[in-house]
Amino acid sequence: MRAFHYLFGFTRRALVRRLDYAEFDLSMLAYFKTALNRYRLRHGRLYAFLGPVSAPDILVILADFFLRAGDIAWTIVAGIYKDTLVVIFRNDGLHKNAGRLAEKAFGKLGAAGGHATSARAEVPLEHIQDLAPNALWQMWQDFIIHRVEG
Repeated sequence: MRAFHYLFGFTRRALVRRLDYAEFDLSMLAYFKTALNRYRLRHGRLYAFLGPVSAPDILVILADFFLRAGDIAWTIVAGIYKDTLVVIFRNDGLHKNAGRLAEKAFGKLGAAGGHATSARAEVPLEHIQDLAPNALWQMWQDFIIHRVEG
């Protein structure tokens, strides 16, 4: 531990701080643009379907990002990763249960669950009969809204 403290004195603190706070790289900014152009508000919930994503982590980042908006109680951000629909649920934690909602909406189609404030569903595309993988993003977004809102 002493060695760490000694060597830490030689580090470039600005660089260490930058590495600590880096959640995404510049290539992921295009997903922000897509989400900002496609999001839809319904009943205090923000929905965004991004289409194909290079990594599901961007869905988590965007769900957390949108939850910071003052009037948003829920964020549901989805995309297709490989051959799987990935849906990320976040909420403000006030008398809500994201895990229960994820299970109710997608549990019969694939793996779904989580905690009170955060959850995830992963549905193999082969389990979604009503929608082709290359369908328009609006159709996917409507499908997700219908599954969530019943």
